[in-house]
Amino acid sequence: MTLDELHLKITNAEHNVYSVGESMEITSDFQRGDDETGVWSSENKQRYIKSLRAHYPTGIITLVKDRENATSYQHHWNVLDGGNRLRTIRDFKADNLGVKKDTKSSYKFSELKPQEKADFNTIMIPCQFLTIERSDPDDTVAEMFCCLNTSATPLSQGELFKAHGWKKNNCEIEMAKRLVGGDTWVSEVDDVRIVNLRQRWCENIGKLSEMKRCSSLAMMVAYIISAKTGNFKFFDTNYNGNKANLSPASQNLTEDEMNTIVVKLTQFVEIMGDVEYSKEIFGRPTGGILSKSKIAPIWKPICEGELTPELREKLVNFYNVYVKDDDVRAEYMRRLTKNGDNHTNASKIEAVHEYINEICQQHAAASEFSDASSHDENDEQLFALQQTTADPLPLAAGEWQG
Repeated sequence: MTLDELHLKITNAEHNVYSVGESMEITSDFQRGDDETGVWSSENKQRYIKSLRAHYPTGIITLVKDRENATSYQHHWNVLDGGNRLRTIRDFKADNLGVKKDTKSSYKFSELKPQEKADFNTIMIPCQFLTIERSDPDDTVAEMFCCLNTSATPLSQGELFKAHGWKKNNCEIEMAKRLVGGDTWVSEVDDVRIVNLRQRWCENIGKLSEMKRCSSLAMMVAYIISAKTGNFKFFDTNYNGNKANLSPASQNLTEDEMNTIVVKLTQFVEIMGDVEYSKEIFGRPTGGILSKSKIAPIWKPICEGELTPELREKLVNFYNVYVKDDDVRAEYMRRLTKNGDNHTNASKIEAVHEYINEICQQHAAASEFSDASSHDENDEQLFALQQTTADPLPLAAGEWQG
C-alpha cells in the first residue's frame, strides 16, 4: 500500500475518501501510550521519516478486525502493530513534525520540493490484515500484540491488560477502568458501588488517573483479582501471571464476587483514610496509586479476609504513632526491604506484621505499667491524706497530752 493511501485511510474521518470498513484507526485499545502521542520521542519519529525517505526497511504495519458478528466487516481496521509509525506519518504530513537536516536547520513536509513530496507519498508500506474469529481465545490480541512488538520500547503490563480487554467484555478490566477513570478510560461498568468507591479512594488516598503506560490499570486489576481470589499472591501487575484469573469474555462476576471485591476495597480505602500519610512509609502516590511493596502490609490481611478489628487498630496505631520513632521506622523499613529490594513476598510481610505486633505489645505493656504505677501512687497519696485528716484517738486516763 502506498504511504499516501495509508495516510488517507488513517485520516478518513477528515477526508471521507474510503468507506468505514476500509478505514483504519490507531486505537488506544492496542497501542502503547495514548491515541494522540504514543510513546515515541521526537528523535524516534525523525529517524523513522529519514528511514522512509532513504527507502530502508521499516517493518510491517499489522491491522486487525473483529469478526464477532455478520456486520463486523463494516467496522474499521484497528492498528495492532505500527501505531507509532502511523502517528509519525500523520504528524509529518500535517506539518506537526520537523525533521532535522543538520544541527542548525530542519524541514517539514510542506517545505519539500514537489518531486520530493511525490516520492514520499508513493513509498510502499507493507501491511498485513488479520481477523479475530469468535472461536479465538480471549487473549489472542494480547498474545499477538506481544509477539508482534519489535520496538525498542517493550510493552508494559498495563498495555497487555488493555489489549486483552480491547472488546470491553472482560468484567475485571472494565471494573479497573471504571475505578481509574479520568480522561483515559470509558468503561461498561455503571455500578453505583464502584462509582462511590472511586470517589472515596480519591478523597482518602489520591486522585485516580491513568499514566502514560497504563500502570494504574495494571495495579487496579491486581487489587481486584487478589480481592476476588482472596490470595495475596495475585496482587501482581504481571499480565502472564494473572491473565488466567480474568473472567471469560462476556461473563459477569457473581453478586458474591462483586460484594467481596467492593467490601475489601472499601476496607482498604477506609483504613487509609484513618492512617496518617507518610511519604517515607508509603511513597508518593502516582495517579492515585501507592507503591505495591509499601502498601502490602495493609493490603495482604484485607485481601485474604484476615483484617480483624484488633489488627486494624494495631495497624492504625502503628502507622499514626509508633512508626514516627526513628528507630522503629528504620527497623520497619529494614524488614520491608530485606535483601535490598522492593519485591514483595509473604515472608517479608509476615516479618513486618510480627514487628508491628511486637511494638504494639510493648506499648500496651508500658501503658499498663504506667496505669498500675499511677494507681499505686494514688493509693499512697490517699492513705497519707487519710492519716493527716483522721480524728485523733481518745486519750487513756492519766495519759499526758503535749
